[in-house]
Amino acid sequence: MKRLLPEAIILCAIIMVVSYGFAQSWTKTSAKAYAVQSIALSADGKIIMSVGSTTPVVSTNRGIAWISITPVTDIDHIASSADGTKLIGVSYFADYTYVSTDSGNTWNPTGSPIQNWRACAISADGSKPFAAVNGGLIYSSTNFGTNWISIGAPTNSWSCLALSADGTKLAAGAQNDRIYTSTNSGVPKPATSSPSNSWASIASSADGSHLVATCGVGTYVSTNSGGNWTKYNISGISAASSADGSKLIICNNSYIYTSTNFGMNWTTNLPSKYWFSVASSADGCELLAGENQGIWIYQATPSPQLNLAPSDINLALSWLVPSTNFVLQQSTDLISWSSVTNAPALNLTNLQNQVTFPATSSIGFYRLATP
Repeated sequence: MKRLLPEAIILCAIIMVVSYGFAQSWTKTSAKAYAVQSIALSADGKIIMSVGSTTPVVSTNRGIAWISITPVTDIDHIASSADGTKLIGVSYFADYTYVSTDSGNTWNPTGSPIQNWRACAISADGSKPFAAVNGGLIYSSTNFGTNWISIGAPTNSWSCLALSADGTKLAAGAQNDRIYTSTNSGVPKPATSSPSNSWASIASSADGSHLVATCGVGTYVSTNSGGNWTKYNISGISAASSADGSKLIICNNSYIYTSTNFGMNWTTNLPSKYWFSVASSADGCELLAGENQGIWIYQATPSPQLNLAPSDINLALSWLVPSTNFVLQQSTDLISWSSVTNAPALNLTNLQNQVTFPATSSIGFYRLATP
């Protein structure tokens, strides 16, 4: 036992989930979607939206059922807030950006200039959308698209964007150029060690420290916000990352590749198909992949780690938002357990669920369990 608070000893424990309904392999969903160019996913994996050559589709129950929504003109790429309610979409051929506040069921054009929009990203709370022009500038908005301002990036053939959860760290890729990065929402500058490539996709961890970028000649991983890069000889056109950056998924027009150790090793277990796009839940245990004839899903068993952060007056318990339902339980004897009534709050800077208790002079045990 460890003394954590004055006159209080508090122990934390995690239990493994007894049973799950999720399969441990990739399965094709019932989504009527084709040539799936982009997939957006809420942090917990409940809300999924895709755009492609057909009417956009949305699922609000982790891919079990899908509905078609009223289409908007030629949206090429979409990005979602952590709760899945706020989305931004960009169109290269229609020259507009669009926003949605109801999980993609309805869309409205924004006040952005008419440009060849290629990429977009949005902060976890949905308040900071970014959009990039292929052959132009990078823009941001502080009022959800009513007004846009250039962030000071040079004119470039921008092709992909990634953003930290709090919206302060931006990474941008262009055609035949290096990766550009910025901190504190500042002007992005070229990462000195980044090679010059025609970048197709880039993804970020929640804190912006881990990046994965992919292109036709390989996949590159950085663990220090773009300061250094490690190349893997796997070409790609779409990339996604878990919130901690440990679980990665990329696709090219033939295969899906996944890694569970920050890109050090890669595996593939899906048949060769014409893949277009991938997405990941915050915990990396729910993965989506879009191909020419539909959407596939992978759902693994989450094992969230319960973290303890004591202070003089409070105790904070937190865990990465999981892709299946968990409840926080407490016990004084490790025999009888009851659910904690405090509702967890999602920390939008790190995508952690958090429950705070006042410090007490007692012994307590805590665990995460399925309902």
